[in-house]
Amino acid sequence: MDGTASHREEQMLLEQLRSIPSPTGEERGLMAMLQTGGQRMEGREEWLLEDESELFDRLKDHGHRRRPWHKAARWMAAAAVLAGVCMVSLALWRGGSGDVAVIYIYGNRVENAPLAMDMMRQTMGEVLDRPEVEAELMNLFDE
Repeated sequence: MDGTASHREEQMLLEQLRSIPSPTGEERGLMAMLQTGGQRMEGREEWLLEDESELFDRLKDHGHRRRPWHKAARWMAAAAVLAGVCMVSLALWRGGSGDVAVIYIYGNRVENAPLAMDMMRQTMGEVLDRPEVEAELMNLFDE
């Protein structure tokens, strides 16, 4: 598993795993990995002797050249940041001062927190005082 097995050793291990009548999940996973087969790469001596420094320099210089879309991407990023700042500023400016709680009860906008809490308690009291609610909850949680 640490990558030190030779191709032949991997094939031997695969054959041993195939001979197991009922392999475990780990053994099946190992078989699947070994069945894909590793890519055998063999180096050629002439590769070590080739001088590719000119190609390397050309590729290196090509990678550092500015592309036209880099400038456009910078401008788009700056525009996005500016738009975000404007949106946050507008939200803060419109929000006024202090914390404001807004809730809609029966379609009516209520900004008074104590009034909203009273209305909520009243509504929940009406809902929970019905005898069939307890039966419905019991049915819901029993299943």
